[in-house]
Amino acid sequence: MKALKRTGTEIRVRPRGRPRTIGLREKILASAVKLFGEKSFVEVHIDDVAADSGIGKGSIYREFRSKESLYATAINTGLSELLKRIAITLRTQPAGPDAIATVIREASEYFWNHGEFFALLRNPVALPASQLTNFRQERSRLSSLIVKTLQEGIAAGAFRDDIDPEIVVEAILGMIRGIRRHRREGVTVAQAVAAVNALFLQGYANKLEKRAVAHRATADRSV
Repeated sequence: MKALKRTGTEIRVRPRGRPRTIGLREKILASAVKLFGEKSFVEVHIDDVAADSGIGKGSIYREFRSKESLYATAINTGLSELLKRIAITLRTQPAGPDAIATVIREASEYFWNHGEFFALLRNPVALPASQLTNFRQERSRLSSLIVKTLQEGIAAGAFRDDIDPEIVVEAILGMIRGIRRHRREGVTVAQAVAAVNALFLQGYANKLEKRAVAHRATADRSV
């Protein structure tokens, strides 16, 4: 119930309990994004989020009704933040290699430190049905952003137009995922980014082999 407070001829309703702390939800989410990005759903407990954020468990449960709800919100928030970072950085990049290199760098650096989020792009486990749609929408937005970047590069003559951009997107995300998943001690995120960019933008074959491949492809088309 709410307490009534008489002021002159008015009766104001005064809510019981402590007033909501400004920034409380954001602080909880920041800790959840960090912890769920580092460990799997089952490895992170509300006690961990409380310890990291300095906020009591009761306050966390008042903001998020369950661990599943907090998890889903953290995942969607993390992907949304990544999309904003990429979009802002792309504003200063011309269409073509620089733009796609920017996308690869931003995505690689983010998922390097939030490996569990990237695993969810393929296998969104533990997400409540109510949050799964939002997650898929964020995932689709990430793919669409990369497709758009590739299409702009194709229009500018920087990329080939004979390969479906949507297939290329999955190949890029697959490279990032593989490097992050199987990274070994001593490998830095900068080295990983350089490897993915080199493979995508330059290929792995040397120049002489590229000429031979191009020659064979031309010969095949003429048969």
